[in-house]
Amino acid sequence: MEKNRKYTVEEKLDVVFMNTKQYLSSNDISKITGISEKNINRWIKQYSLNGIDGLKPKHGKGNKFAALHKSKSLSKQERLELENLKLRIENKRLKRLHSKRG
Repeated sequence: MEKNRKYTVEEKLDVVFMNTKQYLSSNDISKITGISEKNINRWIKQYSLNGIDGLKPKHGKGNKFAALHKSKSLSKQERLELENLKLRIENKRLKRLHSKRG
């Protein structure tokens, strides 16, 4: 089995239907397809909770600040807003960390 292989929605749906329509266990499906049981079980759960939308890839927003840091033409106002946003995020992170230790 390939590492970091990306599966299409159709491939995931085929695997889910092997479980829900053909009543094969995730272990059996894994042996047939070479896909890990962990992935199979996750897809089955995602499909049962969200339907086909649960099998679609979720694209993250990425780093919000990357483009801003590369931009050298930030106005003073934009730089202050960026710094303010960074400080609010850092504050939230520290609060979360403190509450876990609490």
